[in-house]
Amino acid sequence: MNSVLAAAVGLLFSIMASVCFADAGGTAVARIIAIPRRDNGYGNLEATTITSQEQLDAFLIRAAKERELAWQNFEAFQQSLRQAAIDFAREALVILPHTEPSGSISVDLRLLRVEDNRLICQIDRHVPAIGTDDMAYHCFAIVVGQSQVREIEVQIPNRVPRRIIIWPRAVSSPTNSTPE
Repeated sequence: MNSVLAAAVGLLFSIMASVCFADAGGTAVARIIAIPRRDNGYGNLEATTITSQEQLDAFLIRAAKERELAWQNFEAFQQSLRQAAIDFAREALVILPHTEPSGSISVDLRLLRVEDNRLICQIDRHVPAIGTDDMAYHCFAIVVGQSQVREIEVQIPNRVPRRIIIWPRAVSSPTNSTPE
């Protein structure tokens, strides 16, 4: 993809409104950053919690090394994360990849509720009657407030919920998630 087209796609994602989730008092608890929804490059990612600009920079450098192998739209992914205006003094970025066994299955992420500092999300799967026989690599980027959210629970119908610890987080660990 040429750099002009990549910049235009990145700008489109940054202009799109983030989905924001507020608590009962109206305080913003989490927001979903608009990133490309599907990319083969996501197959190289693990669930990751990023709590500083330095960690974001290091994450993107590692992801860029995989760019030649799989990414179709790394520039838009990177640009969306860099333009998300994350205040790392109060917020964390959670990268949540999700793989489906068929490219015909579409997915959406819903932020459902907060219970005891745990943000409960659900990945809704839309499975058609006839599918394709290819893998689909999806990803979601969620910004959470550190005073409101300490953990994310990802629910997928008919699967065991997955929990991702946000705060506190071991600095040396690239991910604090449990396997799906």
